Amino acid sequence: MEGAVRMKRGERIKNAAIAVLSVSLIVLMVLAVPGGEQKAQDMLRSFAATVGLLPPDAADDDAVSAAAAQPMLVSLRGDRGRVTLRRDGVALDQAYAAVASLYGRAFATASDAETASVDAFLEALSQNGIYLAFPDAIPASAFAAWLGAENGALRQTAEGYLLQPTAKGAVLWLYGDTVTAYQTELGASAVQTAIGDPTPDGSAFAFETDNTRLDPMTLWEDGLIVLSNAQMENPVTQAAAQSIASSLEFNPYGAGAYTDIDGAFVFSESGRNCTVAADGTVRVTAEEGKYAAFSAEEETPVRYIDAASRVLQTVCADRLGEARLCLTKFEQTKTGAECRFAVMLSGVPVSPLEAVVTFTGTQLTALSVPLRTFTLTDTHVVPMPLAPAAALAPEGARLTLGYLLDENGALGAGWRVR
Repeated sequence: MEGAVRMKRGERIKNAAIAVLSVSLIVLMVLAVPGGEQKAQDMLRSFAATVGLLPPDAADDDAVSAAAAQPMLVSLRGDRGRVTLRRDGVALDQAYAAVASLYGRAFATASDAETASVDAFLEALSQNGIYLAFPDAIPASAFAAWLGAENGALRQTAEGYLLQPTAKGAVLWLYGDTVTAYQTELGASAVQTAIGDPTPDGSAFAFETDNTRLDPMTLWEDGLIVLSNAQMENPVTQAAAQSIASSLEFNPYGAGAYTDIDGAFVFSESGRNCTVAADGTVRVTAEEGKYAAFSAEEETPVRYIDAASRVLQTVCADRLGEARLCLTKFEQTKTGAECRFAVMLSGVPVSPLEAVVTFTGTQLTALSVPLRTFTLTDTHVVPMPLAPAAALAPEGARLTLGYLLDENGALGAGWRVR
């Protein structure tokens, strides 16, 4: 009996060794193909999970999507006044992470929705609370899902999310085209503890300064604003274009691969096309039924954004340098959906760079991604102070700060009107 056990154990070890050697051989073959590094990593992770060396990472999609949803500002209002984090990607990430669990608990228990007025929201915002604002309106259901708190009652899109401690517990306010207030089971004390007793930094929303000329949600700032400058490079080479095409499941060496008269790398296959332009812009178009890669699992905001985030991560990889893509808009259309992402540098959008992913049904049918590699420098750019910019802006305008990229690749900065 003991001999038989040893023989079975030996067979298992031999079979495992054969499997490892087989996978290693395949991985080496994959690595020989441009863009094969990521595929090889994915193959090894899959194999490791299968044999029990690593747990399957079922939350990868949500993690990718959540990473593409950095707020533009995190503002805390305490008893002594307001402090607002903005224009610092690291600080925004840290602040977001510090309050994420509170928002997750609020989303999970949100109920008794009430449509409210803008004035009621502004009154709540002027009191103690935590406020997150994204570059534009995003689906509340997606935000909740990234925090592991899916809630079917959340059907709005909103750019601003306020947690307000009240005598009845924490109230979750969603601010967008409409205003909605939800009662939650999150204790007011938990929110108040997270707020602490911050030292005011002089930041205030326009309505808190009695400035009636601007949109009340314009963040007012006195004095000079200084932004870090950055160098920009085009990361596209023939090898990079072939790697991108391969990662998008196009054959980089097929009969439809060529360089056109404008220097763009083209990868054309039946019913679908991938172009990597000389200026660094990646475009994909596909007829219905001709492209299965990066499809959404369901026709819901969460799954559309998951799929869009996956394909953008695949295209961009480490090619953006110190910039990142952040979701700015989601629109569910009659035929599918469209997701828009801004290129953000230190928490500030870079205009006019924008990535767009379009779905028909659940299939990805169009993609446009501007690839630029940004490296922050020790120099700075200084936009016009807000006061004179506000005097020049149309009455009722929302002013937001942004980098402005000129046709020569130089960065400036200025105020955008919303």
